[in-house]
Amino acid sequence: MACKKTISRSVINTLTYAGFYNSSLTSKEIYLRLISSKPIHQSEVEKIIEELKQRGKLKTKNGKYSLAQISDRENSDFRQKLNKAKKDLMVLKKIPWLKFIGISGSVASHSSKKEDDIDVVLIASHHRLWLTRLLVMFLMRISGKKIRRYASSFYKDYYCFNLLLSEPDLRLPLEKRNLFNAYQLYFIDSILDKNNLKKKLYLQNKYWVKKYLANFADTITKDNASTAGNSFDAIILGVNIGKIFGCIDNLAFKAQREYMSKKLKKEIITRNYAFFHPKDNSRIISEKLN
Repeated sequence: MACKKTISRSVINTLTYAGFYNSSLTSKEIYLRLISSKPIHQSEVEKIIEELKQRGKLKTKNGKYSLAQISDRENSDFRQKLNKAKKDLMVLKKIPWLKFIGISGSVASHSSKKEDDIDVVLIASHHRLWLTRLLVMFLMRISGKKIRRYASSFYKDYYCFNLLLSEPDLRLPLEKRNLFNAYQLYFIDSILDKNNLKKKLYLQNKYWVKKYLANFADTITKDNASTAGNSFDAIILGVNIGKIFGCIDNLAFKAQREYMSKKLKKEIITRNYAFFHPKDNSRIISEKLN
């Protein structure tokens, strides 16, 4: 059992993090989002929340808690953006190798503002990631959807495809395994999920997410039997047509990498994944919490 001081610090850090995005949390949300390397029972968390409240450390309103007074304006922008995304991104269902579409960032965390863009997570079949990306950009443009351009200063309601993964390995690279990205995984809101890939994504990253969000990691089911199915592309991987598409995808990767090479800063791209996050928010957040 964790000591009161440790739990109190975890609760304070969790609300501090929420405060970065002008958000207040219910006791259940604090429990699930608790920044802790060890799981802590919900009753213990609620007890500390009540003690902090009695000591005047927490602000409370409408059943939610924060460290500072949060704006009275109800944040409904995320609902409009989420509904828009669910409608706009359905055109991408036509891509046979696209297995998962999810919303992340401020929209998924219900903290977006009117001027914010819409962050999107994509998961493609094995060795089809860069072919898929080309088709995504093509379909979005011909259907009149707005895609955020590199270094653009205006991006209200523009789509930013900033996290791309491919089967079967959905683990984030070592340099991306931090508190910021643990929360990014926590907040993903599925729009399309053909092969239960959200569960696969959670299961494959659970062991390092647990270092930051132990309560959340513990809610991820250990039963992965339903995630064992293979996609059509995995089945035909050894067939000639599969190899041909694999070669085309490799060419697509090389061409897109060359095109982006002069623009890339802190972004990470490989044959099997891409992270288009030029700002290192993880370092900034870590410094503020310590």
